[in-house]
Amino acid sequence: MSDEHINLPIQSARDERDLKALVLGHYILAAFFAILTAALVLMAGAAVFSPYLSGGWVTAASSLFAALGSALFAYANVHSGKAISAREDPQLSTYVAGLNTMACFPVGTFFGIYSWRVLSRPTVRDLYNAPLRGAPAIAKSAPSKPKAKDKIKLVTTPTPPAAEPMQFHEAMAYADEKEEAMWKKLEEEHRNSNPDGGK
Repeated sequence: MSDEHINLPIQSARDERDLKALVLGHYILAAFFAILTAALVLMAGAAVFSPYLSGGWVTAASSLFAALGSALFAYANVHSGKAISAREDPQLSTYVAGLNTMACFPVGTFFGIYSWRVLSRPTVRDLYNAPLRGAPAIAKSAPSKPKAKDKIKLVTTPTPPAAEPMQFHEAMAYADEKEEAMWKKLEEEHRNSNPDGGK
């Protein structure tokens, strides 16, 4: 078993340090490509308007084409740095490392190889799969939304229809009927309690 898997706290601290170095390196390369883009745009303008430079529109067109590529490299490095910082999309950072290896020799070559070595570690891949420090654990372990075929059909008891309100004359008839039944009941109780009262 290698030392990387024996002392996990030390290895985790090393991975965090190397990932922060990758983020910083991507931002530095992005700044370099941004400065190079500005210089190429100025060169294109000088080739068109300056009487002391030869080449004219050919030099301007080639400079603008190179400036476009440099701007794309700057954007790719910024986006890759943000992805590493958020522990997202390691494939993008791997592709950008390959571009840096070819586009900016020798600094970009060494930085690209260093990026590949760091991103290919199993412990670094585990950091990408694990939630960020301070983030709630449920953010990664929340269950996925069930598919339509997996949903459980709920059986509900139908609600009985609400009773219709009584009309006024029906209510009066109902009240009279109840009152008459009450008086009959009272008279019956009175006769039962006084059998000789009616004589």
